Parts: sequence; structure tokens; C-alpha cells
Amino acid sequence: MIASLLAAVLLGAVLPPAPAAPRAPARPTVGAVRTTGPIRLDGKLDDAAWAAARPTNAFLQHYPVEAAAPSEPTAMRVLYDEHALYIGIECTQKSTPVLARLTRRDRVVTADRITVDISSRSDLVTAFHFGVNAAGVLDDGIYFNDSQYSADWDENWTAETSVRPDGWSVELKLPFRILRFDDAPAQRWGLQVTRYTALRNETDIWAWRPRGAPGYVSTFGTLEDLSGIKPSRPWEVRFSENLRLRFRDQEARPGTLAKPHDWDLTFELSGKGHPTQGTTLDLTINPDFGLVEADQVILNLSNYEVFYPEKRPFFLEGQDTWSTPRSVFYTRRIGARPADPVLASGESLGDNVGPSAIWGAAKFVGATSSRSSVGALSAITGENAAAITSRDPATNDLITVRRIVDPLSVYNVLRARYLPGLGGDLGILATSANRVERSGTQQGNDAYALATDGRWRSPSANYVVAGQLVSSLLVGGPPRPQKDGIDVEPGRLAFGGTLTAAKQGGDHWLASLSQSLSDRQLDYNDLGYLDRKNDALSYADLTYRTVQPWWKTTDTATTLAISHRQALDGIRLEDHFRLSTSATFTNFWGASLTAYYYAPHFDDRETGNGTALERAGLVGTELWAGTDSRRLFTGTIWL
Repeated sequence: MIASLLAAVLLGAVLPPAPAAPRAPARPTVGAVRTTGPIRLDGKLDDAAWAAARPTNAFLQHYPVEAAAPSEPTAMRVLYDEHALYIGIECTQKSTPVLARLTRRDRVVTADRITVDISSRSDLVTAFHFGVNAAGVLDDGIYFNDSQYSADWDENWTAETSVRPDGWSVELKLPFRILRFDDAPAQRWGLQVTRYTALRNETDIWAWRPRGAPGYVSTFGTLEDLSGIKPSRPWEVRFSENLRLRFRDQEARPGTLAKPHDWDLTFELSGKGHPTQGTTLDLTINPDFGLVEADQVILNLSNYEVFYPEKRPFFLEGQDTWSTPRSVFYTRRIGARPADPVLASGESLGDNVGPSAIWGAAKFVGATSSRSSVGALSAITGENAAAITSRDPATNDLITVRRIVDPLSVYNVLRARYLPGLGGDLGILATSANRVERSGTQQGNDAYALATDGRWRSPSANYVVAGQLVSSLLVGGPPRPQKDGIDVEPGRLAFGGTLTAAKQGGDHWLASLSQSLSDRQLDYNDLGYLDRKNDALSYADLTYRTVQPWWKTTDTATTLAISHRQALDGIRLEDHFRLSTSATFTNFWGASLTAYYYAPHFDDRETGNGTALERAGLVGTELWAGTDSRRLFTGTIWL
């Protein structure tokens, strides 16, 4: 079996593709109907109002057979009143059972599912995403830059589903207050609806787009006939009390004198509002993020910091606004846990250092017009001290002192972005981190960063060029030690940059080329994420893929990737070559084969003083094969 799978995968790189798919129809349009009567949200579409709505069934297969008729029909209707948009979808499903699986919200698993994407700003680059599976599990997010997606966005909306003998149906209620749109007599929004049938592994879409198209929001159909609705700008204030009880076992407090248990009581005051329809203002005092999902435990054996995603609600909205080619602004720095202090002989740590408390923060973010957006954030974190215990040399009594590990800090971020048209955008991002030392002597550094970025995309969205220039400066305080042995000196302006060009769309050939440079003194880690400075990284890849079913496959891809990394003084840090090929078969089995080579290289961060340790080269192959994931029993093999 493995031999036949391997042969099929390799053939995928050389056999000619099948003929092109049939020409797709024009983008569809659906009209919304105003309703004055109540709508009972139960997923059944049996209210009288639904009978007045005009159905549309202009769905086509997106996968596995592009532009073919769906295996079974889907019908959609749209209603609205002065407060909300209602979307009802009936999914006929007689050939396979309805697969409904319960999970926690925002966790997408294999199940029959409907997604609705609405571009209420009609800007062809941003959209709100709403998904619900046959069991009623909700997920949401946002699209930005036409095809980039973030699942971090969350809002309050509802949906109900109903499973019946001939399939299932769903009703969604989307309040207008969660959508951003201009005040106009009539609205025309972008709309995309997608249906996924799990046991057929089939995806049907309402507004057809080629599988080889890189754009997404720009391919939407149109939702029209929305008249007499007004944008909503509600304000909300929330006060909460948080009681925390903490229990530690002995393994959680090694080398400390921490108590087995403790407790504390905190108060939080937060507010949110929309000064304009496209912008959001968030305020918070003494926020507590104790109920936020914990980070995944990662065993990091490298000498590079792990990049963790943001999960705190206050920082989530506007993530698309802060996005740049480099992570010059990394929200996890605000309120982060500082490193434990270095202890002298005879000293003990009273307790592990916790995160620095955020005393207060304010954030303003959003679109100020159809072509511009802004973001501004300010936050203050309190002084963070560690309890250090030692014995008095004269009396041998235990004494405890507080040692500052993170002073009171003020963080500021400003972001502005402009879309001049022609598929491009320009942006600027500035950050500052200032420390307020009680002693009057600056033990830490004030840190500043300034970056400009730009992006150009061809009208077809197949070609894109993006770049960013960034500078950093430390002011005051001592030199900052680095793992590569080159201290960052206060007062020295440093620079870095990234340039990327790519062909990201098309049925067959894809390619990308990027170059990044980082100065020996570059350091914006006070409010950003930089894995290493003193660095030149080059990367290139070339891919040939097929997205039309042919021979015994539904799609194939073969990629050659090359990367080279070196320090600016010529130390070779990485030379990597990878050739991989993969295929999905018409029975939905899959296979991939990868060959790779790491040339001998050096590591100048392992010892912490810049000594370059030589690492041996590595050559290897990987083979993966998997059975049809729709079945009750599945299997994979990885060699």
C-alpha cells in the first residue's frame, strides 16, 4: 500500500493537469426582506416571515470538484428588522447522515457546518465571520487584508439548528450593533455563505471563487435591499470582583519559601464604546485575566523565546490594525511575567515572580474612513517586586527584603494605516516603553521603536510585494546583555528591514522570495517580538500544484524551499533545503513525502557570550500516509 501511495504522490509532480473547470457564473445577489413580526429562533424556518423572503440556491462546489453542481441543494433566505439581520439556511441531506458534534465555542471540528461572512464595510478587504455546526456550536472571527483571518475576535450573537429526516437547517441572528457600517439610506454588503458536508468531505459556496484564487473577501457576492437601518454605537460599563484562591504543591514551588496556599481579592472596572461607527474605545482599570484560557505548555529546548498568542479580551479587538510584516508590537509584553532575580549566596526566593499588574489601560482602534484606520494604546503596569529571604549575619535571624524586578512602566503604541487604492496600503507604527524608577537611578532602559510598512497587490491578487523598515533606540540605563554576546548599548540607533515578493495565486505555479536584515543593535523586544538580532535571513520557495481533480487525485502540491541565515559578521547560522510533495486522492486518502538537508552550521547563542558552537549537518526523509478522515476508524503512518 505504501509503495502505491508513494508512486502516486511522486507522479503528481509530473503528470499533466486535467482540463480547466467550467467557466463560473457571475457573482450572485440576494435581497433582504424587512419583517415586522417576531422570529422564533429555533432553527426550523417555519415562521410566517420566512415565507416572504426570496430564497437563493446559487451554490456551487468548491471542493472536491470545482464549479460542479452540489451533491445536494442548499437554500438561503435573509430577513432583517431594525435591530438585527436574520439568515436562514436549509441544507437538504439525504445521501449521508447529518454529522453533529458538540465542542466548546470557537473550536472547529469535523462536522456538518455553515459559515456566513459579511463585509458590512463594503471595502473588499475586511469581513466578519460567523460559523455554526449542526450541533449548534458557534465560532466567529474577522478577515482583514482580503484573505488573512483571526479567530481572536468574539462577539455576542445567536444561532439555532434543527436536524430533520431530510437534512438540517439553521437560523442566525446577527445584531446590527456588532457590524460596522456607514449611515446610509440603503446598504449593499459583501456576503459569502459556505456549507461543509463532513461525510462527503464536500464544500459548497454561494459566491463562487476558484480554489487557486488568493483573495477571499474581494470575491464575495452581494447582500442588498437593507434600508432604514441605523448603525448602533452602544456603551457598556462592567464592574467585577475577583476572589482568587491559590494552592501550590511542593513541586510548584521548588527553591522558594512560598506558602502552600494564599488568596487575594481584586476589583476591576472596564468600559467599551464606539465613538464612531468604525471605531472602538476600550478602558480598563485593574483588569484581572484569571478566567482567560491558559497557554499551551511547551517544552522549549531552543535558545529562542516562544511566541504565544494573545488571549486576553482587552487586547484582542483591533489585532488586524496592529498587524505588520514584523511583530513590532506584541501585546503579550504588557503585563508579562519578568524573570526571577539573580540570587546571591545564602539568599532564597520567597515566591516565584508573577505577572506585572496592569493598573490601567486605554485603547482606541478602528477605521476612520473607508481608506484609513488608526490604533492607539496606553497602559500602565505597577511595580513588581520579589521577596528575597536571607539570614542576618549578626543574629542569624531570617530577614526578608523586596527587590524590584520590574519598575512601574508606561507603554504607548500608535498605529496609522492608509489604503491609497490600487491594491496597496501604507502604514506607520510607533511604540515606547518608559520605566519610572523610585530610587531615582535608572536601572532599566526606556525603549522606542518606529516602523513603516507597505504592501502592493496586483488587481488579480495573484502577486504581492510587502516590506517593512524598523528602527529602535534604548535611552538611559545600563547596556543590555544579549545571548549572542553583543550588548545593546543605550543611545545607539539601530535598523532592520524585511522585503517579500510572492506569487500567491493561480492553479499551478506559486513562488515566494524574502530577505530580512537585523542590525547588531536592533532590539524592540520591550513591546515587540524579535527572535534574534545581528541576522540576515534569506528564503525562497517554488511550488507546483494542481487544484482540479485529475487521474486519482483531487489536488497535489510539490514544493522546493531553500533558506540561508547568517550573522552579519559572516557566521553561518542555517542552510536548509527541503523538497516535499503531497496529494489527496479521490477516496480522500492522503500522502506526503519530504526530503530535507541541514548543512553544518554554527550557534552563537547557546553559551550566552557569542561563542560560535558548530552543529553537525542533517539529512533525512519523512513519509506520511493517512486514511479517509470521514470514516469511523482512521489511521496514519509516519516514517
